[in-house]
Amino acid sequence: MAESLNRSATSTPIANAYLMPANPVKNRRGRPEGQKPKIWKSTGQKPACLVNASVTYCGNDQIYAFGGFDMLTDEVYNHVLRLDLKTLNWALIDNYGEIPGVRMGHSATLYGEDKLVVYGGENEHREYLSDVVILDLKTHHWTQPDVLGVVPKGRARHAAAIYDDKLFIVGGLTGDIHIRSSRRETPNAPGAISSLKFISGPNVPLQSCGTHFHVCSSGSLLDFVTPASNMRVGECNLSALELDSLRWQRIVEGPEIFAPGYKWHYSTVNEDGTKVWLLGSPLEDAGNASQDPQLSEVLVIDLKRYGMLGNDLANSTYEQTRTLTSDRRSTSSSPSRNYVSPSLNLGSDLAAMFDVSPEANADSMADFIVTAAPDDNPDDACSESPSASPKAGYLANTNTASTQQFLSMDSPTSPPIHLHKMILHARWPHFRRLYASKMLEYQQSRLHIPEPYSVVRAFLFYLYTDSIAPSTFCRSLTDVAGMLVMANLYDIPKLRLLCVNRLSREIDIEHAAVIWERAGRTDEEWLKSRAARFCLMNWGRVVRTDGFRSLSRQSLMELCEVVDTEGRVRLGK
Repeated sequence: MAESLNRSATSTPIANAYLMPANPVKNRRGRPEGQKPKIWKSTGQKPACLVNASVTYCGNDQIYAFGGFDMLTDEVYNHVLRLDLKTLNWALIDNYGEIPGVRMGHSATLYGEDKLVVYGGENEHREYLSDVVILDLKTHHWTQPDVLGVVPKGRARHAAAIYDDKLFIVGGLTGDIHIRSSRRETPNAPGAISSLKFISGPNVPLQSCGTHFHVCSSGSLLDFVTPASNMRVGECNLSALELDSLRWQRIVEGPEIFAPGYKWHYSTVNEDGTKVWLLGSPLEDAGNASQDPQLSEVLVIDLKRYGMLGNDLANSTYEQTRTLTSDRRSTSSSPSRNYVSPSLNLGSDLAAMFDVSPEANADSMADFIVTAAPDDNPDDACSESPSASPKAGYLANTNTASTQQFLSMDSPTSPPIHLHKMILHARWPHFRRLYASKMLEYQQSRLHIPEPYSVVRAFLFYLYTDSIAPSTFCRSLTDVAGMLVMANLYDIPKLRLLCVNRLSREIDIEHAAVIWERAGRTDEEWLKSRAARFCLMNWGRVVRTDGFRSLSRQSLMELCEVVDTEGRVRLGK
């Protein structure tokens, strides 16, 4: 009943429908200053390029380096150095208390906001250590806590992580030839440790070449394959193993990140997994052959540029998608078309009444109507922002101080979308600004957005649920690509990031051309380059899709010109 009532007026124009302008403050994001991350030169007491030191991001724009082995002097150190990321200045830190001995191959893990927990390593006598020492980052005072229970065997080059106030140690070298104990003992671990096979394919990074740095971010294991003596910049890349699907993705090619002439020694990542720092040095040159190499160069990589959500947002997005899917499957009867899991929290109660007219359900409380362009309109009709220039079908209001546009009575529109003004006001900053400036006071709770109907519905449903997961209102990647345009028009950074992330992860044959076009329209150069590369690798199938045929003539020509001037088509077998 509700469905039929909501869809009955398919193209009835609405009187006095205010035409939504683009964000006047930030219509489009400015083009980034170059796509390649910038290399910054540090100053101060720069450390030598030590081997097996620890480099840890400790919050507050600070990186701490501790210990390490100098191959030139054959010395092992216990120095503490700090890099201020705001000033890019290295400083040797005076430290006090129970200062640990020299070591290399240890682990240093941030605990809380102001503790650096150091475990194990190898000293100058090649003895493996199993001690725990803690550095207070506020006072630079070392303490060695009493450790209870069975102390593990000393080790170096292991992995460490802190979770739930516990320090977990995995692997490493112990100095023993036989790693396994000859005694049969019942393991006292809380659960079994298993190995998983990832999905093989052309995107699996080659581990035998290059220098690799691994960090975890946004539910993925990132592999930075950096230049080395056996790998040139053009062969390097940034790849990601998606831990939910165990599928490798090639995120960025090496020349888009790395510049020739540098060697990278260490990496560290911030707590949210949105920024990575590589520390390195220039390759030796004849002019400075006598000077020992130092960690003087800092490569700052913003992972959000490449569609990484960050740990917090990725976890919440994953939980929303998982819960929504499981709740729908566990519902014994067929759920209503507007069913939303209560765990989504944001607008969950009102989301059940999303796009339900008061005539269909008196409890819907809908008090606002939005219309959009019909889905069967040509793509070019929706390609321009209404704020750029007046178009046919729109009427300018000359009686107001600022130029306003209203929808003419004979303009085709989509069915009305019934909404709640409170949600729009709370969740849509541009809508809130228009109301504050009283630009919407004449349109009697009616608004027209000149974008495709399916895209506008998906966008408005996002405002209710904070999710762009596949649903009744977000059916395909075409809707997500359209929401990327709207996020750009109305300056919604979180939605932009969610769209870039999903489009880059799920790009396929049918939608590759559309993703390429929308990425170009919104100045998402990395996504555009990724989509273009995908199109070229699957050209024969892409050109036969409806998405490719839906592009304008100009876009078709631009996509064809992505091919190198010496490019050739190799016939398939």
